[in-house]
Amino acid sequence: MGRCFERSHRSYSSDRVWDECQYKWKATTAEGGKFPFVVNERMAIGSAVDAYVSGALASERVTMEDAWVNAIATRDGQVAIIFNETACLEELGRFKPKCDELIETLMPHIREVQPEWHFTIEGEEYHAHPDFLMDDYSIFDLKTSQRRLEADRVHFDTQLTAYAYASVAVGNPLPPAVALVAMISNKSGVTFDTQQGTRSEKQLGAFASDVKARLIAQKGALKDDNYTRNGRAHPYACGSCAVKSSCPSWAGTELEQLGEEN
Repeated sequence: MGRCFERSHRSYSSDRVWDECQYKWKATTAEGGKFPFVVNERMAIGSAVDAYVSGALASERVTMEDAWVNAIATRDGQVAIIFNETACLEELGRFKPKCDELIETLMPHIREVQPEWHFTIEGEEYHAHPDFLMDDYSIFDLKTSQRRLEADRVHFDTQLTAYAYASVAVGNPLPPAVALVAMISNKSGVTFDTQQGTRSEKQLGAFASDVKARLIAQKGALKDDNYTRNGRAHPYACGSCAVKSSCPSWAGTELEQLGEEN
């Protein structure tokens, strides 16, 4: 369970930031991450659940409290932004029985927990770290949410495709299955929502094609120092963005001032 945080290594996460907003990618990735690491309540709860389940499956069991402490610490040891820690810990208490149930179910079938895979595309180094590699080389990804998964999400989830590509790239066979295992927390309690699908060689080829096209665009943007922005067309995507206060699209707004004050 060793996770690489080398910023020069590309990943599904950094590619997703580029696709969301090229300016944000420049500020948080290309420039070495000068902006703060922002965590909201749902992200922290998800990270704690992941750490608790993964630790047990890797025979490195931690308490839910220790998992929480790890979830709210940034990479440099500074506490990230949290809104209501007491409520979050109460929520984690609700998750724990289902976490223990999942651990018991998966334990006999685990090959590796959060493996760190490194591979290259077009000479660029990528890394990937799926949650669980099963004994038949299937890939399971753990999610936490307040809503059920979108219908058929497993069949178009790009992150699962990236994991399948990475697995094959490091010498594993094509995964016979990919799955999303979601823990859904709502007023009625915590329940499971699981979807299972597959990935084909053709889908992995399409993923590689998208990566290559993105790399070409990124090299052009870096050369010209020109990055398209969200442009406030989708303000929800800008809501908790750490770089909003410096973004030209938000210049002159009250939100810019709020971002600076935070």
